[in-house]
Amino acid sequence: MSMQRTINITGRARNTKGQAALVAANACPYFIAGMLQWDKEWLGQTVRAIGNIIEDKKNKRLLIEKPVLQLVKIE
Repeated sequence: MSMQRTINITGRARNTKGQAALVAANACPYFIAGMLQWDKEWLGQTVRAIGNIIEDKKNKRLLIEKPVLQLVKIE
């Protein structure tokens, strides 16, 4: 049984590869599981996500599962 990992990360809300992503400085993009795109009010804004990390081996990316999302800064 693998250990569950939790992440607490802040980055920019972006839509990429058909899915909502959080892009932090000096980190790979983290995709939000089950979320196809950000609402226009959140897109491009600074967002904090806290959730479980799961690896999507098929698409070679990391997903944040069951995230709690917080709008940190409106620009």
